[in-house]
Amino acid sequence: MTPLRSLELRIPPPLLAAFIAACMGVCVWALDLRPSTFWMRLLTVAVFAGVGVAVIACGIQNLRHARTTLNPTDPSTTTQLVTEGVYSWSRNPMYVGLLVLLIVFARAFDSFVLYLGPLLFFLLIGRLQIQPEERALAEKFGEDYAKYKSNVRRWL
Repeated sequence: MTPLRSLELRIPPPLLAAFIAACMGVCVWALDLRPSTFWMRLLTVAVFAGVGVAVIACGIQNLRHARTTLNPTDPSTTTQLVTEGVYSWSRNPMYVGLLVLLIVFARAFDSFVLYLGPLLFFLLIGRLQIQPEERALAEKFGEDYAKYKSNVRRWL
């Protein structure tokens, strides 16, 4: 068993994103970075932060409406294959929202080193969360999931 395999489905995605954001915050402090004061950049950051939060909220609402689990660490408890709403254009809209928020954080300070945070989240969430989720959904929903997977992209 690889070290990463032992972490599959053990770290809730919002916790992983928060941990990476905290690491990015340490970089802000250690490198004494200052947020950009350019108003258009700040407006862009605010708009995209709003988009990230809205995508996450819509994903939560779609899952609640379908009366299926919101627990990302146990995909076997999923009762419905949700393909409506934001799930019609992304198989992982809440992870897209978290990634957008991390990109917004990096953009606010516009430091190359901070962009490593979203990249790390993208790689880790794919390996530790999405791959095991996809295995569980394929096992549970079979052909329906295969069809959904062929019609809707993983990210965007």
